[in-house]
Amino acid sequence: MPPKTGFDLVNYYKQIPFEVIFTTSYEKYAIDAFKVSAVDYLLKPFGVEQLKIALEKFELRHATKTSLAHIETLLHNINSNTSANARIALPTLTGYTFEDVKNIIRCEADNVYATFYMADKRQITISKTLKECEELLQQFNFIRVHQSHLINILYVKEYIKGEGGTVKMTDGSNIDVSRRKKDDFLRMLNKI
Repeated sequence: MPPKTGFDLVNYYKQIPFEVIFTTSYEKYAIDAFKVSAVDYLLKPFGVEQLKIALEKFELRHATKTSLAHIETLLHNINSNTSANARIALPTLTGYTFEDVKNIIRCEADNVYATFYMADKRQITISKTLKECEELLQQFNFIRVHQSHLINILYVKEYIKGEGGTVKMTDGSNIDVSRRKKDDFLRMLNKI
C-alpha cells in the first residue's frame, strides 16, 4: 500500500462503514488498530489458523450487529404503538433490509421463498415461507387470501365476486381468492 497505510484509509472516514483486520509486520501499531475498532491485528508471517480465527471474529461481530438491528426494530415497533410506524427486517442475500410495513402491498410465495411487492415498485425476495411471512404481518392488516398470496388489505382497490373471487390491488395486480379464504377475507373487508 505504500506510500499510504491502512491507518490512512481508516482515518479517511469519520465513521468506518466496513470491518478491518490489520495484517502487518509491525507490532507497534496494535494499540492504534484496536482504537479504530479493528476486528483483529495479525502479525506477519501468520498462519491459516490465525486468519480463520480473525474471520470467525468478523462473523461473530457481523451477527451481533444484525441481532442488535433486529432488537432496535422490535423496540421501535413496541414503542410506536401504531402499525402505521411499524418496521420489519427482511433477510436478503446480502444481509437485511429494514422496511416500513405500510409500504408493503403484497407478498407472493414461490416454494421456500417469498417476494414482497412494495409501494415504490421494488420487489424484495427473501428465503422465508409464506406462512412465516403471514405470522410476521398478520397484526398489520395483512390477510392470506390464497395458498400463495398474502395481501395488505389497505391496498385493495376492488373485489370481484366469484367462486372465491378476485382482488384487484392498487399496483395493478389481480389476486385470486381461494374458496377457503373467502369468508375470512370478506370479514376483514367489513372492518375497514
